[in-house]
Amino acid sequence: MAGVRSLLSGFWPSMDQVGLMVFPGLSGSTQVKYEYDCNSTTPTIAKYSASPVYQIIPLSTDYKTSDSTTTLNTSSNLVKAARGGASGCTQGIVAVGGVGTYYADAITTAESTLASTGRSGVQKVIILLSDGDASASSTDMPTAKKNNQCHEAITAAAAATSAGTWVYSIAYGASTSASGSCSTDSPSISACSAMQQIASDSTKFYSDTSGGSSSCTSSANSISELVGIFQNVGSSVTVPRLLPNGTS
Repeated sequence: MAGVRSLLSGFWPSMDQVGLMVFPGLSGSTQVKYEYDCNSTTPTIAKYSASPVYQIIPLSTDYKTSDSTTTLNTSSNLVKAARGGASGCTQGIVAVGGVGTYYADAITTAESTLASTGRSGVQKVIILLSDGDASASSTDMPTAKKNNQCHEAITAAAAATSAGTWVYSIAYGASTSASGSCSTDSPSISACSAMQQIASDSTKFYSDTSGGSSSCTSSANSISELVGIFQNVGSSVTVPRLLPNGTS
């Protein structure tokens, strides 16, 4: 969440719209508010086979009150969701377990949202943070999607890249063992390799080797701590801007 807050701090609301999705998804739209209302209620998640709600915050610009401000807007639901972003708001997004990890549909939903609600003529971006080990139980999955869950995510990301979206992947604690992760996949693949292939290109793959795994590394990016990674991603998606003389 500190990484997300650092990312938002570097953006300009006049130019950068930001949304937020989580996986596992929630059981319905009524549960969304519990990800940012700053109370202790835990949202109810849904099985991946039960049409989960992935989107918590739609594309928004209220995370800062102006381009020049250096602080985040504590009234923003996006900032509240980024736990610790608003004074006294320590709840934010809750990591609810119970149905394992599967993120291909979250990628597809994110791309669909960018295509349907994003502005035309601007670069679309997806940032995925995960340990990469997609191996949800078959009882929680749609029958057609229970196998090859890591490869399904690679396919979903490739479709987004083909549509012109830049897909960044940040591996956190991703295993490099093809026999010890991505257990539903054939041919075998490691969680680290899945995250590498999800990125649109090698420059968009990052790995936390500080708090996560020291074996899964990025050849193109030496930054190895989450806050620094998010800051670097933010810089890489920010185009040069002309500022009037005297701008501070």
